[in-house]
Amino acid sequence: MEAVNVTIMIFYLLTSLIYIIYLLRVKAFHMNAEPLTHQPLFKAAIIFPIFSFFSLGMICWFGHKPQIDAEGFNNFLNISKLPLAALSLSIPFGVIVNNIHRTIQTDKQIKEAEKKNKIDFFYAHRKNTIEVFQNYETMELPIPINSTASLEFKNCYSLYRRCFPHASTTDNDFNSSMSFIHKAEIIWAEICILLDKEEPSSYYELHQHIHEIEKMFSALHLHYGLKDIIIE
Repeated sequence: MEAVNVTIMIFYLLTSLIYIIYLLRVKAFHMNAEPLTHQPLFKAAIIFPIFSFFSLGMICWFGHKPQIDAEGFNNFLNISKLPLAALSLSIPFGVIVNNIHRTIQTDKQIKEAEKKNKIDFFYAHRKNTIEVFQNYETMELPIPINSTASLEFKNCYSLYRRCFPHASTTDNDFNSSMSFIHKAEIIWAEICILLDKEEPSSYYELHQHIHEIEKMFSALHLHYGLKDIIIE
């Protein structure tokens, strides 16, 4: 009888160890937001107490005959305290796993909401900024043959990307591009220096001076992404 009990206990311990190794291999302790019934840890919280109940019960029940009466049931309860205690663990284990799973689902919902908010915020910022570019009051430049040309942005989406290079649906970094601003400041400073120069004494130097100013204005035109001015 003792040998049978020892055999059952060894089988119980080995099987439990193998099952725990299996749970570790399938990463059962790292639950995800899938339904609770898909979680190996939740299944283990039910299977392990039931398996323990029958394994320990066989040790406790071995040598006892079935007795279907009040005395038999009382005797069953007396000799089955340990198996029943093991079986009752399925309830707290299941509750603990369920609470952990609920926390994981809540965390995922919060992250999904934050992700959606970032996406909405990015597109709202881009839309509003582009509308500002599109509705910006254009400047009319006088050109030869009694005509004018409007300074308008060629591609507002491209300009937005240049002004806010780090803005995206995953990273709402709406800091303006310092390199874009710095380059514009350099061009304007060069134009101011050229305009402050004294008028050249010769036509050749005057032509060169005007050409330098035109080059800087062309660079500024290109930097801001303005539409080409076509003079017919």
